[in-house]
Amino acid sequence: AFNDYSERLAQLVSTLVVLYAPEKVILSGGFSSASDLFLPQTREKLHLLLASRRVGIDLMPELLTSSLGGNSGLLGGAHLAFASPRVRHFN
Repeated sequence: AFNDYSERLAQLVSTLVVLYAPEKVILSGGFSSASDLFLPQTREKLHLLLASRRVGIDLMPELLTSSLGGNSGLLGGAHLAFASPRVRHFN
C-alpha cells in the first residue's frame, strides 16, 4: 500500500517541481506522522522521475515533513481567518 502511495506522491511532486521548481516540498497533515513508511521510497522514485531534469539546474527539491504534524491545516486556517481583513455587515 505504501509503495503505491510513494509512487503516486512522487509523480505528483515531480509535476509540481517541473511547473514551479521549489527548493523544498513540505508535507503536512496527519499522514506526515507516518512519513517513515513512505518518504524514503518517495525520494527514490522522485530522484528517478527527475533524473533527466537535473542537468544544469538541479530541480530535485528537498522533501520534508512539517513539524506541526496533524495540526498544520488547523493552524493554517486559523492564520488565514485572523490575518484577513474583517468583513463588516451593514444593517
